[in-house]
Amino acid sequence: MQINVFASSTISFFSQEKLPFQPNQLEMNFFQQLQDYAKQHSFSLNLDPHLSIAAIIYSKEIAQNKTAMSAGLLEYSLFEAGCPEANVFPYILRFSQEKQFGKFIPEILNTFILQNANHCGLGFSFDEKDNSYVLVILGAKKHVVLEPFPKTFTQIKRADLKGSLLHNYKNLSVVITSPKDKIIILAPEIKNDNFVATITFDQSPGKYRVELIGEEALGPEVLSLFSVYVNTTPPLIPVKKIYKDKKNYNSAFEAEKLIFDLVNTARIKAKLNPLILSPQASDAARYHSEDMVAQKYFAHISPYNGQEFTQRLQENTDFAVTSIGENIAMDETLNNAHQSLMNSPAHRANILNPDFTHLGVGVAFKTDHKGKVIYYLTEGFFSKIKDIKSEEYLNFILENINKQRQELGLDPFIINLALSELAEKHSLMMAEEDNLSFSIGGQHLFQKVQKAGIKYKYLSVNIFAFNDPSYKKYLFSPELEQGKFKEIGIGIYQKDSKKFGRKAIWLTLIFIE
Repeated sequence: MQINVFASSTISFFSQEKLPFQPNQLEMNFFQQLQDYAKQHSFSLNLDPHLSIAAIIYSKEIAQNKTAMSAGLLEYSLFEAGCPEANVFPYILRFSQEKQFGKFIPEILNTFILQNANHCGLGFSFDEKDNSYVLVILGAKKHVVLEPFPKTFTQIKRADLKGSLLHNYKNLSVVITSPKDKIIILAPEIKNDNFVATITFDQSPGKYRVELIGEEALGPEVLSLFSVYVNTTPPLIPVKKIYKDKKNYNSAFEAEKLIFDLVNTARIKAKLNPLILSPQASDAARYHSEDMVAQKYFAHISPYNGQEFTQRLQENTDFAVTSIGENIAMDETLNNAHQSLMNSPAHRANILNPDFTHLGVGVAFKTDHKGKVIYYLTEGFFSKIKDIKSEEYLNFILENINKQRQELGLDPFIINLALSELAEKHSLMMAEEDNLSFSIGGQHLFQKVQKAGIKYKYLSVNIFAFNDPSYKKYLFSPELEQGKFKEIGIGIYQKDSKKFGRKAIWLTLIFIE
C-alpha cells in the first residue's frame, strides 16, 4: 500500500519555512499498522508531514535531552514545525522492542476516534541511555488549511492570515490577545471557502495568541490557534506548567466553587469586577455538562435536543439577561481546564469581559477507558438587565445625544416637555401592542404632533426597541448631525416583549425646529 505523505491537503500550518520530511522505516511501519487497523474499523487516518516534524522534535527532546513531557514541550514542538495548536493531542510511548508497539494500537485508535482526529504525525527517537524507543504520535482534527504565516515579526507588523475552510463554517472570526491582554476581534473576508484577515500587531513586544473561530451546527469551535512573537525571541522551550488540582474533586459543588474562584481571581488580577454566582445559570450549565457526558459529545449545542446556552438559561431563570457568553472545557484537572480557557483568546475574552456581571458554573465527571476522571466544564456568563428608572435613563440618553452634538460642533438639544409627553405615550402604546411602528392607534406620530398644536418648521421622528440599557444605536440618528433641529422630545417605556425580549425598552425620539 502506498502512503502519500506529501498530499496537498496537509494540516493547517503557519510557518514560512519549508521543512523537509521523509519518514524512516520504523515510522512508516508504525503508521502502516495504525492505518490498517483504522481501515478495519472504517476510520480514515492520514499521515501529515508538518505534524510529523513536530512529533520528531518532541521525541528527540525526550530521548536526547531528557526534557520533561509537558504542555510547554508540545507548544514548542508545534511552533518549531509551524503547526497550530488547536485540536492537537500527544500520545507518547516508550518500549524496548519494535514488536511491542502492536499492543498499543487499539488504545491509540480508540483515542483518535474519541477525539475525531483524522490526521496524525509520528516521531521516533532512540534513547541510548535507557536503551529504549520513544515514539510520539500527534493526532489532530482538521478544520482548515492556512497559507504560510510569519512566526515572528520585527520591522513589519502586519500580515494577511489566509486559508481555506474544509467544512461549512459560519460567522468566522479571528481573535487576538496581546502581551498586555488587549483583545482584538476581526471578521475575515470570505469568498466561497477561502478567507483572508489582515492582522496588525501593535508595538508591544512579546507573545501574541491568534485564534480562528467558526460556527457549525453544534455551535462555535476553535479551528486554529498559534503564537506569534513580536520584537522578541521565542523561548527555546516555553516554561508552561501542568496545572494540577490540590485534591480529587468528587463533588460537583466543590468543583464548581473552584472554577468560580479561579475565574474571579483572573478578573480581579485584570482589575475587573468579580462576577456574581447565579444558582439558576449554574443549574443550566451543570445540565449541559451532564448531557455532554451522558450523550458522548463535546459542543455548545446539544445534537439531541438542539438547545444552546440562551435557551437553557431562559428555561432556568425568571429574569432578563443580555451580553451572553459560554465556555466549555474537558480536562483531567480543573486547574488545567481553566488555564486552557485562559490560553485561548476567544475563551479568555469571555472570562475577562467587563460587561458580564453574573456567572453560572456546571461540572460533570466521566471515567475514561484508563480509569482516569475527566472533568466536563460549562461556564455561562451574562449580564442581568435591571429595571430602568425612566427619569434617570432619559437623562442618560439626552446626555449621550448632546455629547455627540458637542463633538460635531452643534448646540445641545433643548428638552420640549410637550414633545416628550407625546413620545412617552407613543412608547407606551408600542409596548402594549408589542409593535415597533410609527402608526399606533390608527394615527401616525406626525399626525399626533400636528394635532397637539405644536409649532415647528422641521419635524422628524425615530423609534427603537431593545433590551440592553447600554444600547446606543440611537446615536446614529441622522437628526443628531443636522443643526436645523433644536428641540427634542424623549419617551421611554419598559415592558416584556415577545419580539424584543424581557424588559424591552421602547424609545421614541421627536426632533423639531
